[in-house]
Amino acid sequence: PDLLTEAAREESLANPFAAQGAPGSVCSVSSLAVADFGLRVRAIIGFSGIEVEETLANDATLGDMGSWLRRQRADGGYIHVVFELFPGHSRPVSPKESNLLLADFVH
Repeated sequence: PDLLTEAAREESLANPFAAQGAPGSVCSVSSLAVADFGLRVRAIIGFSGIEVEETLANDATLGDMGSWLRRQRADGGYIHVVFELFPGHSRPVSPKESNLLLADFVH
């Protein structure tokens, strides 16, 4: 087996984010804040309007948040994450950003 191909396949499976144009549910992050014991995330899963909330570790990455959001879906499929932290402004998350610290997105 080709080790580069195997490593790329494992990384793809570990990364919860769908590539642009690929199928996946949209998860809108509506709130991200520093809490007593970590970073408090509030998001809406898909178009169902189901709101979820969780506190993640202070050193959590976008990939950690994405993995948590992915687990909230019944099918566990890939997701498109969009930060909707300011009215009229949204910012999509790229699969290439999965290793960025979530704390860097707190405003």
